[in-house]
Amino acid sequence: MAQKSSEYWEKRIAASTWKTYNSLEEKNRELLEFYVDASEQIKKELYLIAEKYSKEGVLSLSEMHKKNRLTALNKKFENIIEDLGHKTEKSTKKNMQDGFKAVYKNTAVSMGDENFSMPNKKLMEKLLNEPWRGDSFSGRLWKNQKKLAVGLNDLLLTGLQQGKTATEIAVSLHNFMGQGFNECHRLVRTETMHYLNGATKQRYKDAGVEYAQIWAAEDERTCEQCSKYHERIYPIDKCPNVPFHPNCRCTIIPVTDEKLIIGHDKKNDIEKAIEKKGDSDIINPSIAKAGTGVAVIRSLGKIKENIITKEFGQIQTDEIIVTEEREEHIKERHPEDFELFEKYGGKTVSDPDYIIRDGKHEGTVFMVMKLPNTNLNVVVRVALESDRSGLKNSVMTFYRIRERNLKKLIEKSTALLGKDAVLYKKE
Repeated sequence: MAQKSSEYWEKRIAASTWKTYNSLEEKNRELLEFYVDASEQIKKELYLIAEKYSKEGVLSLSEMHKKNRLTALNKKFENIIEDLGHKTEKSTKKNMQDGFKAVYKNTAVSMGDENFSMPNKKLMEKLLNEPWRGDSFSGRLWKNQKKLAVGLNDLLLTGLQQGKTATEIAVSLHNFMGQGFNECHRLVRTETMHYLNGATKQRYKDAGVEYAQIWAAEDERTCEQCSKYHERIYPIDKCPNVPFHPNCRCTIIPVTDEKLIIGHDKKNDIEKAIEKKGDSDIINPSIAKAGTGVAVIRSLGKIKENIITKEFGQIQTDEIIVTEEREEHIKERHPEDFELFEKYGGKTVSDPDYIIRDGKHEGTVFMVMKLPNTNLNVVVRVALESDRSGLKNSVMTFYRIRERNLKKLIEKSTALLGKDAVLYKKE
């Protein structure tokens, strides 16, 4: 394949992918109609029962419990939301598959292949249903639908308990449906971009492309995270999944410029050269710089991978390592705790009593083990799939944490991330 610059591929492939994405956004307006219709159905069901059993516009909880009226209304709400989910899934999947074909075709033609063969339907469906970052499109969609149905019935019950009028309850339900639409639309946008990138990646593989480059849509909306990955080169099979976050517009372009490939390989060779033979695969570049020797590292244990991947998606390894530099950091900052780290550090990460997500730092968790008179906290940076390849989960620091401070930590993380901040609690 002829050598082309990144800017060339941006105009030929990335720009076309974004154009297809924007055209699908127009089609996604149908989702709003689905949600408006569902909201009207919910209001209609509420008003029908209010006409029969309300007094001065108020439905009493005791009246609603008679003859299982509340249970029946709950079931109707659930059926409406289930039907909404089926319509959303069917419409979105069709749009996404149309987008896949358009992007695959444009990518093939842009790379000089006019006589390409479109992937068969089975492969397209496999790529569409393949989990990434912990779940598939359908899995995420139906979790949202369940959350929506539960939330509507909770609002209904609260309204009845507080003696609100049917009209007031209807307004609350309508507003909640609006929130549900916003969450659904955000999900669809993100999943669509992921699937379109899957189309380009599949075409690259079919064409024998060996390297790909992350390419961000550089404008006033480009975030710091996307800017960080912009122009990074990866072997095609190790290229991280994009998008990186909801509403992310990052895509991938092929790398055919030999200078770029040679530069990437040289950088990779340097990193491999400073790894300690027979030890873990990771050297933190901020610790061991090329030409200054090898950082000493040791394995501390295995992470609870099923819990971590459920929250963060696929990770690069289940091994947790600690570097000599980090051990020296613990000795310096928490000298009275280092003996406890040597004795219990491995057990804390392998069999913690809590795993709490850090709301301020990407991919970071607190792994806490409870002792009779204190608690131990190992702070671990997880090696995410989107990180530079070859990394391992690394200890950042360690310290004792009192019970009251542990509670404050949980409260602070929950305030930032919601109830899912505590990823694991030993029963």
